[in-house]
Amino acid sequence: MSVTQRVDRVRAALRAETPVSPADAEWLADELDRLHREGRLTDVGTSNQLRRRDQLVIEAAASLYGGHPRRSQAAQIAGELARYQCSAWMRERGAAANPHRVGSARYFWWEVLSACPRVIGEERVRQILGNSS
Repeated sequence: MSVTQRVDRVRAALRAETPVSPADAEWLADELDRLHREGRLTDVGTSNQLRRRDQLVIEAAASLYGGHPRRSQAAQIAGELARYQCSAWMRERGAAANPHRVGSARYFWWEVLSACPRVIGEERVRQILGNSS
């Protein structure tokens, strides 16, 4: 049976409010676990947070390191963001509004971590900047 056929069968059972077979339930749980592990299962809120974070990273690169090559921009952003998270962010993360001057590096780092509180590595920053062209 194809994946599409199995999904259709589970969907039909759920909509009809009839029991899903144990085999189909186990298969669905395994598939959802796999998608989650691969980072392919996110909710709309998470997707919006990631889009906001990525846009802020692009803006920071243009504003702070506009004349630098992408690789250099990515290294600078990843390094500074990690340092900020380990230092000032620990005190400032509870602030209702960004405490930094608009356009400053710390302004961007506060906004990035407020949008998505996970530090991103240099490779991911490079990917984000590569997608901005």
